[in-house]
Amino acid sequence: MRYLSVDDIKRINQKVLDKYEKYPSKFQFTGNEKELDRIATEAKTYKDPASIAAIYLYNLNRKHIFNSANKRTAFLATDMFFQKNKILFEITDEEAVKLSKDIRNDKYNLDELKNYLASRINRQPV
Repeated sequence: MRYLSVDDIKRINQKVLDKYEKYPSKFQFTGNEKELDRIATEAKTYKDPASIAAIYLYNLNRKHIFNSANKRTAFLATDMFFQKNKILFEITDEEAVKLSKDIRNDKYNLDELKNYLASRINRQPV
């Protein structure tokens, strides 16, 4: 299993800021480095893709690690994890936006999110 590093997640956030924020340079990482490291480390304690993805998506969304773009970073980090592991994540843009908002608004706990993700992923042929 190929996991995301702390640096991978930081790069994703910076790319989101560069693309979507009017003044991205004002959003240099000043977030909680220890919490970001905890998320990356916790993900490595799991072996099944849905659980790992749930850790990234839920915690990056809910913990508000970054100054801006936490929901987008959480979703893109999850998508990057799936891509690195040749896993197809079947979700529309509208569903992704709703899912991100629902996580933020406590409509999913970690187990519910894991089950949702498990129902939406497929291994791609190598």
